[in-house]
Amino acid sequence: MQSVYKPLKIYFYTCFISCVLFILQHIIPFLYTIIFSFCVLFLNIYSTYKLRIISHELKKSFNLYIIGMLILIFSTGVSYYSLIFQNFIIARLAFLMLFTSGILHIFSQYYCFSGLDKVAKARNYSYNSKKIKLVFYISFFSNFITTAFLSENRLIESLVFDSICKVISLGIIYEYLQIAKEHENTVQ
Repeated sequence: MQSVYKPLKIYFYTCFISCVLFILQHIIPFLYTIIFSFCVLFLNIYSTYKLRIISHELKKSFNLYIIGMLILIFSTGVSYYSLIFQNFIIARLAFLMLFTSGILHIFSQYYCFSGLDKVAKARNYSYNSKKIKLVFYISFFSNFITTAFLSENRLIESLVFDSICKVISLGIIYEYLQIAKEHENTVQ
């Protein structure tokens, strides 16, 4: 039986660091935020890579995550090309690629948390069924509400609301992490 605790612990810490970076992004110099964000990104890729062997859903999550990241990187290059040559057709293509990357990220998150839910059921964790899926739904709806705040130029409200949602999600992941640790310790 593969350990869920170790890769999920890395995932939890990457989520925690990205939450702290999100809150402090207006205080920390931009270059440091970019450097920390890339480190968090690579650790997040590593943790989802390690989680992929645990269940079919987690493998789907990893695959969609990697495809989405590759499309995102490619769309950045296409965007740069469209700016240099003032080509609006290519700019639209870059936008579609960016949109596709976002959709793939949403599906990746869904498969990740539904996979963790199925792992909890299969391993008989003493964990409330479907609670870990709340992380996906909180994140999903938080993005819409935060975008609504930002469209009305309400930056403070968007930061506070999104920070609260991120902290709640971290709490749910931490609770799952502790139950996974407890279960793996009793099995060994």
